[in-house]
Amino acid sequence: MEWYRHLCEEPENKGILLAPVVRAYHEVVKCGIGDPYLAEEKTGDFGHQNNLGNYISACVCFEIVFGEMPKADFVPVSHTWGMGGGTLTPHQAAMIRKKVHEVMEEERTR
Repeated sequence: MEWYRHLCEEPENKGILLAPVVRAYHEVVKCGIGDPYLAEEKTGDFGHQNNLGNYISACVCFEIVFGEMPKADFVPVSHTWGMGGGTLTPHQAAMIRKKVHEVMEEERTR
């Protein structure tokens, strides 16, 4: 992530925003909320996100655009419903929003 941060700081890249999605993934996994990736046997690699990953990414983008986390307890159903990661519970969604907000706050102070 440091490389991407460096690129964003280059004068010719002025105004480019860094979306720390992978950092948010890491923080969510550390809390034991779940793994944001689909299993390798479902996709052939570990580069495809499941519903947890989709929600984490959406929360990062939402906070970048609006400067805050979504307030609603609404949790959308993802295109990966039924696969590993499945449907999020309201508790998981709340924990994800909290962790993503913490990551975004830390990023703003860098």
